[in-house]
Parts: sequence; structure tokens; C-alpha cells
Amino acid sequence: MTTPVMHDTRPWCIGRFVVDLPHDADVYNQEYKYMGYSIDVVKNVGQQEFGRRVEAREHELKTKLRVDPHNSFSPTKTPWLHQAVQPNDYSRLFVFGRYDVPPAELSYDVEGYAWSHDTQFTLKNKFGDGYDQSAVQNASEILRNIRPRDEGDVPNDGAFCFNGGLIGGKQLPAFDAIVAAGLVPGRPSNLIVKLRESVAADQKASLLSGLSEFEAQLKPYAGHYKVLRKGKRQVAGIQAEEILVDIHEDGVQKYQFYLLAAGVEGDPSKPHTAIQLLFGAEPDAVNPASVTTSPVNEEQAVQAWDAVLNSFHYRGAAK
Repeated sequence: MTTPVMHDTRPWCIGRFVVDLPHDADVYNQEYKYMGYSIDVVKNVGQQEFGRRVEAREHELKTKLRVDPHNSFSPTKTPWLHQAVQPNDYSRLFVFGRYDVPPAELSYDVEGYAWSHDTQFTLKNKFGDGYDQSAVQNASEILRNIRPRDEGDVPNDGAFCFNGGLIGGKQLPAFDAIVAAGLVPGRPSNLIVKLRESVAADQKASLLSGLSEFEAQLKPYAGHYKVLRKGKRQVAGIQAEEILVDIHEDGVQKYQFYLLAAGVEGDPSKPHTAIQLLFGAEPDAVNPASVTTSPVNEEQAVQAWDAVLNSFHYRGAAK
């Protein structure tokens, strides 16, 4: 191809960050969690219908009885529902258990429901028996501040973007965000961005220190690969390491570029960050080498990589 991969781009919101993607990029995977909660989005749900659904769920949780797994799963007299909270008029939080067991074995399912602009959000998580009300307060904060978002909308504040919505209000620390996109339609050109909060153990990880292990994985390509670039760099103000590899074998050209940033524990603007850009793939029975070879040359691949990393930035207020 003669046109640069990143010639016509749009901002794509991922968590509290933004990265540029081509307008015709195929975003084929998005995975998000916030404070451990999975998030499901259902559009075109009216307020009254939402109310009926939540009331029906609460009734179900109040009437179902827990079972005793130590006594042939026989029913007990304890209802599933342990705690119900109403953060506002458009949200509910349920904490419930399915089993009557000693406290050491007890865990609770957590379901949060929120409604905003004809959109229903369902959040799910688990609490241990020793959960305190701060966990409930965090869940309530999320439910009060969740709202829908169109795919191309990028908030101008520090709200947390996920597929189909955003979470505003107080910034809470724990999150996971993954976006995977094909940059060149119909050709192997996969960009994968993974973000999560940084933890102390991350500081021991190093892409460059593990280079020998990484190169061991390339042994099948001995004599058919070269390292184009390796070293430290900054991305979005975060200290990071990168390695760019060129692989050519059996008529297939591949470029595999990797970046890893340990991040800074406790700083939402500096999360643990892993980014991959993979041009080219192995041929198979369906896709011959002419289809799976990289759609770009070395210069274009490196140019796309640098454009992606230079566009990646934090949207929230500085810590």
C-alpha cells in the first residue's frame, strides 16, 4: 500500500486514555472492568421497563432460598438477598448469596443496575464475607455516574470510557481495558492495547531484561528475523520499553512491535500499559502467503507504530 496507515484517523477512547485509529479500522474486541465489575449495556430500555425489571429481580432475590451444600444442597430458610441499596432513583444494588455456609466459605454475588437515557447498565462482581460499606459506597458511586456514550464520543474530562458508555464522578483506581483493532481492512494488521492499574509487582517486569527469553521464542525464525529497534521511550508521559522485530520467512513478511510500561502504582495517569502492533500472519489452508504477508513495508510499519504511540495520551486531570 502507498498511503500511510495512519493518514486518516479519529480519536478512540479507552478507559481514561485516547489513541488514534484509522477511520476504517475494525475494532473487533473490547473488554472492560471497573473496580472488578463487568459491565453489560442494553440500549432502547425505557424507564418504566427498567423499573419493572429491577423490581422483578429484587422479588426473585427475596423469595429464592439458599441451599446448604453440606447437606445435599437442601433448601434453608435464608433468602438469597443479603443487602439492597438504592444509590438514586435510577439505580439499584443487590448483594446476595446462594449458599448457607460458614463465614469462612461465604462469598456474595453483586449485581448493580442503572438506567440513563434509555440505556440499561448491568454490573456484576463478587464480595467476600468480610466486605465493608466502602465497597457498597464505591458501587453506588459507579451506578450514580454511569451513562451511555456513542462510539466516537471522547469526554473532555477524566470519565472512564468503556464500550457503549462512560463512568464519571470520583475516579476509582482499579480497572482493566483492552481494545483490539485491525488497522488495514481485510489484512493482518492488529493493534492491541491493554491497560490496568499499576501494582508494586509490575516494577520488576522489563521487556528488555527479558529480551533473551523473548528471542528464544523467535528460534523457529533463526536467520529470518532482525531487531529493528529496542530501548526505552516515553509514551503518554510513562516510562516504557519497546522492541520492534522484522520477520521474513517463506514469502511472508511480518512486523511484530511491542511496548511495555510498568506504570506508577497509585497514579491513574500512569497505568500498566502493554501495546502490540502486528503486521502479517502465518498462512493457512484458507489464506495464502499473498494474503497473510504484511500489507506495509518496514518504513510504513515503523511510521504507524510511532504514530499510534505519539497519539496515545491521558485525558484526565493530572494527579
